[in-house]
Amino acid sequence: MIRGLWKLSTLKNLSVTGVSLHSLRNFSTRGMGGVGLVDITSAGYDDQEVPRLSVRGFGESCFQVNETLVHGSVIILPHSYYIWEVTKFEDITKESLALFTLIHPTIEVLFLGCGDQLPRPLDPALVRYFKQKGIILEASSSTNAAATFNVLNGEGRNVACALLGLGPQESSSTTDRYASGEKK
Repeated sequence: MIRGLWKLSTLKNLSVTGVSLHSLRNFSTRGMGGVGLVDITSAGYDDQEVPRLSVRGFGESCFQVNETLVHGSVIILPHSYYIWEVTKFEDITKESLALFTLIHPTIEVLFLGCGDQLPRPLDPALVRYFKQKGIILEASSSTNAAATFNVLNGEGRNVACALLGLGPQESSSTTDRYASGEKK
């Protein structure tokens, strides 16, 4: 079943979950035989047992991933998601997307949501880099990237998306207040 995206109009009692990716520069696959990261939430499980994720809604600076409201930019894999510390199009680099080159099995397509609209084409060197790694990089608005991810992930394909928020990003101190349950 394909679900449409809906816009979140009121945001009350927000909770922020997920894992923050502070720096991938310090991550090493030494000792792992070059395997990279495995989606640990589904490792050892039949695909029927672990629910696939979908983006069910969005606001200016948040996304609803399944039943969880995630504030800020987000990386979504078939069965897990992570808070992405990139806040603007100019910060999208090979380094900020390094996680996707470490995942096993290799992601087929990475849908890159660049906010409200795609401000300009991606750097051709970035697209070539991911193509050499066996990953197709598709850039569009965050809503289009999320919708396309939902369809292909729902079909059982090994896809991922990295989504920038649609509006101004809030500071980490505001996000920390939400996480602690404090009102804005």
